[in-house]
Amino acid sequence: MKKTETAAVCALLFLVVIFIWITPSVSADKDAAGSMHENAEKSSGIAFEYLKVIDEFGGDISELKNLLNNALARLADSQLAFNNGDYDQALSLAREAQELSVDAILLAEPLLPQDGSSAPNYDVEFAIIILKTFIVSVVAYFGWRFLRQVYINNILQKRVEVVRNES
Repeated sequence: MKKTETAAVCALLFLVVIFIWITPSVSADKDAAGSMHENAEKSSGIAFEYLKVIDEFGGDISELKNLLNNALARLADSQLAFNNGDYDQALSLAREAQELSVDAILLAEPLLPQDGSSAPNYDVEFAIIILKTFIVSVVAYFGWRFLRQVYINNILQKRVEVVRNES
């Protein structure tokens, strides 16, 4: 091989290695930004639910509303940055939105009604999930026992037939 061909092959290999090295970090940044954006959306949703409950009971929501508006503005800017491929900026804005939403939640919790009648009730959803899991487990257990017994009976019946054929 000539020196120019060797240099070209080395340059090509170098570019391939750099591309392979850079690609996972871009993907990781994209995943991290997307994950943080989803978390910020969830936190903003919870803060908004608290805002509605406090407003229903006539509480002062002005500061809470300002925090939530700022969080939603950062969230919209984060989505724009994400769509434009600026994942670092999207991650930073989503993190700010998350922090503002959490601040709004912490500010709202003391203002929620004490009886909790209108507050979001996540215990019921958790109980339903546990109940469904229990029912599926019970059905699986008894189904397994039934099928095991049928299998054992079939094996024992075939064993008797084999013994009868030999004699």
